[in-house]
Amino acid sequence: MNEDGISINNSPFSEKDYYWNDVSNATVQYHYGHKNRISIKYILSMNDGREVDLLDSEEFFNKILSLEDVFEKKGVKIVHMEVDIEVYNDLKNQFSGPSRTGVKDRFQDVIVKLFDIT
Repeated sequence: MNEDGISINNSPFSEKDYYWNDVSNATVQYHYGHKNRISIKYILSMNDGREVDLLDSEEFFNKILSLEDVFEKKGVKIVHMEVDIEVYNDLKNQFSGPSRTGVKDRFQDVIVKLFDIT
């Protein structure tokens, strides 16, 4: 994942490169999963019909906000899911603190910018 695009592993022996121009839209969403933990998805819908979850990348928390700027410049529609105060608090409890890749506070530095708080 870089400023030009993303490489997706189709299998251990196959990789496909996408450029950001290949993205038709992006959707940020969440759902409650196992043990009531929140699972976040940042889904890119590609022009060829494929969907890619950027959260599968270890670099997500370091790069997503700068990539959103790139998407906006390229006219990619980004849908940020609305969350109420209860979900906001659950996100805060689960994502506060540093990431493995060096983001100081995943909640304050990234998560609150990805959702519309109602």
